[in-house]
Amino acid sequence: MRRLDALVKDFLDFARQQRLDVRTIALPLFLQQVVDLWQPVAAARDIALTLDVAPELTEAGGDADKLRRVLDNLLKNAGGGRRPRSWSRRVASSAGPTSASASR
Repeated sequence: MRRLDALVKDFLDFARQQRLDVRTIALPLFLQQVVDLWQPVAAARDIALTLDVAPELTEAGGDADKLRRVLDNLLKNAGGGRRPRSWSRRVASSAGPTSASASR
């Protein structure tokens, strides 16, 4: 039980230390870089990965490293699991409340 308590304490300490490096992100370029990074992985799994950015969505404030990690996880999860031989994944962004998503 002590070991679990220590693990939880270490995790909470780590979580408190996280700081956001909020800067302006050029979204079309940022999203294209994420998609380009995942294209070889998607192609190897017979997944078509496309990017569709709304024209009015030019930039946003955020921590690019943390946002990239979130998008990497979304794309990884969207491409995982059992699926038919040929699937498509679309990375879309809009000016609405949800700024980016990955879908089947």
